[in-house]
Amino acid sequence: MNAQLIEQWLNFCSGDKAIDKGDFYTIFFEDITDEELNKILSPFEFSSDLKDRILSVKQRKTLSLPIEKRSEHVLKYINDDVNVKKNICTNNCDGELNDILRNTKITFVDEVEFDQVKNSEGAWPNEEVMDIIGDFLRDEIVDYSEKVSVLTEAFYGLTTDYNLVWYLMTPFYGESFKNSSYFKLWCFGVEYVITDTGVYAWDRFK
Repeated sequence: MNAQLIEQWLNFCSGDKAIDKGDFYTIFFEDITDEELNKILSPFEFSSDLKDRILSVKQRKTLSLPIEKRSEHVLKYINDDVNVKKNICTNNCDGELNDILRNTKITFVDEVEFDQVKNSEGAWPNEEVMDIIGDFLRDEIVDYSEKVSVLTEAFYGLTTDYNLVWYLMTPFYGESFKNSSYFKLWCFGVEYVITDTGVYAWDRFK
């Protein structure tokens, strides 16, 4: 990894405002040695936990179970993740979305149908839930400094998935958000979307 980029990152985290923070968007995308990762995370209180989470994403291990147990675990993790989001949204959304979130029946579909559902107008609840969760979790960070903001964007550069960003950022949320269910679904190769008619899921390895 570029040693100069790490030096710029450390200077930025120390308060150097002259550095272009856009350079850090892909800082975790490259191959990183253990020593380099320790340096990058050294400005943060939760560096050890953050490191473990980053490595779990960069070294993604596909979870494999017998089909019966796989289905059981996948259903559990979808329900767990939906329920975490539902609990956060309950006090932060209007009546229509709350009504929709009461119907979280899970339907498994193939890839083609999943893409159609995900990109349909009926998937607006999923977008709204994501917005509510994002706003809620940002407010839960006691010291939302510029370096924390840039770290968040760097995590998005690594994952392009805000659900995984929240998994990586979990140490900053205290007791407000302790959820690894989405990460486990990701390791299983499962995606889901909340729509106005229920939850639709696609298991790419089934």
